[in-house]
Amino acid sequence: MKRCIESLFCSSILALVCTISASGQDAAPQNSPLEEQRSNAIKFFPVKLRSDVKSELQRTPTLSVEQAIENVVNNQLKTYSLILFGTSISGTKEDVDKAIHKLAAEVDEARVDKQVGSGSSTSGSTSLTSKGSVPAVLGFAVENGALERSVSGSTITFRGRPVQMVQALQSATFFDSYKKIEENGALGFLNRFSFAVSFDTTRGGANGTFTGSTNQLSSFSVHTDLWNQRDPRSKRFRERWDTLRSGVINDMTNRLYAVGDKVFDHPIYRERFEAWKKRFLPSIIEAYKKNDDAALAQATDDALKLFPPAGDIPGAVEILRNAADSTQSMLEARANILDLASKAPIIAFEYTDNRATKVTPPMVQLPDTSNVKGILEMAPFAGGSFTLNGSATIFNSRPMGFTGKRLRDLQISSQLDVPLNIKVAPKISNFVLSLSAKFDHIANDTLPIAAMSSSTTTMASATTAALKGNLAIGQVKLTIPVKNSGVKIPISFTVANRTELIKEHDVRGNIGITFDMDTILGLLKK
Repeated sequence: MKRCIESLFCSSILALVCTISASGQDAAPQNSPLEEQRSNAIKFFPVKLRSDVKSELQRTPTLSVEQAIENVVNNQLKTYSLILFGTSISGTKEDVDKAIHKLAAEVDEARVDKQVGSGSSTSGSTSLTSKGSVPAVLGFAVENGALERSVSGSTITFRGRPVQMVQALQSATFFDSYKKIEENGALGFLNRFSFAVSFDTTRGGANGTFTGSTNQLSSFSVHTDLWNQRDPRSKRFRERWDTLRSGVINDMTNRLYAVGDKVFDHPIYRERFEAWKKRFLPSIIEAYKKNDDAALAQATDDALKLFPPAGDIPGAVEILRNAADSTQSMLEARANILDLASKAPIIAFEYTDNRATKVTPPMVQLPDTSNVKGILEMAPFAGGSFTLNGSATIFNSRPMGFTGKRLRDLQISSQLDVPLNIKVAPKISNFVLSLSAKFDHIANDTLPIAAMSSSTTTMASATTAALKGNLAIGQVKLTIPVKNSGVKIPISFTVANRTELIKEHDVRGNIGITFDMDTILGLLKK
């Protein structure tokens, strides 16, 4: 009998898996997983009942047909009801997809390849090296300090992708919206581009207050992904999510089978089950004796429709609810979350227009500059990253009294990001230690030395000025996450052989706060 029940259970589980898998297709199923499973049970029951009754009578010839039927029905319908009860609580496609989408959002939050704040050339930046990716929808950062210049500043940066910003306003889930981008060539091309706008709140005499004025606008940039397959929603990860989804479903059914007896052995439920069996067993026996499959199917249908609920049984719902999120497959996936992150290389290009502070005579007005940067990022180990930048900056026009070339500087930098396994912090969205180094060759003095020492030139007008020479900068940065919020706090310390304006050793500390809306949308728009 046990083998018979296990065979029936496995067949029913297969039907459940097929039902949930089919409901994941683009064409929505006509029936819910619960209705599909009930239908499969009704179709399967008459044939299985006849086979099991025959086997029961062969094992125990002294049993009457009625007793054999009661024994088989008692076990088979209990197994069917176990599946149906579990499906109605935690086995639906929505529950499984919800758990998968939550994990995908956590994978995205654990990524270390996103640049949310401003680049190193702006005052207030906490980064020596620009990362290969940017937020999928919108990022916001507030940073304070300076890395290369003598004048500190507070910078507010907004980053975003126009395509996904529009999608965020639509009804599609955060997970499915990326699928639409992949299926549409035009959207896929446009999604390669993102923008960033930075404001220096120390400008315009606002005493650190953000006004959004044109004078506070310190830079704007365009970032282009030439090759980037790090988004966990991409088709490159789809097979992995499907494998995990199947594992979760199998774990759910095994867990359901293991805890089912705790529900059915409860005195309240046993009383309901016996009353239910007493009501419907006679019609099932009668249909069996008549050898009428249609009547047997109808009797089964009527019985399963009114199977006693277990929602108010103490502990029953708690046993099964949220099963998808706590299965062994999901727990193992979370424990190895950094292994889910792609190790594919990133190649990106970024153009930044840096706007000089506007001054009034007799102060010296410096020209705006343009910076072009190539970005290469690789993942040498799970969750980690190595990034390399190469860039050049030119003057958009020649500074007054300057006869040199328009090339301002050449820069090369690198950064190694290492997730830290700190016991007090979860592995998901872990602390990240970053080690950076940068070399900056300034081709010419931006301003003649005489002009630099003139009382008509103030530090405000010289914030983008530079003295000819080489800068070597090293940085240690710790990024502290606030779990499931999209908020991270970068704290960095830099040591330089000099700044752009002062040829003396310099040590600085920077702190900021960044917010990546991708995390919130990934958790809310499931």
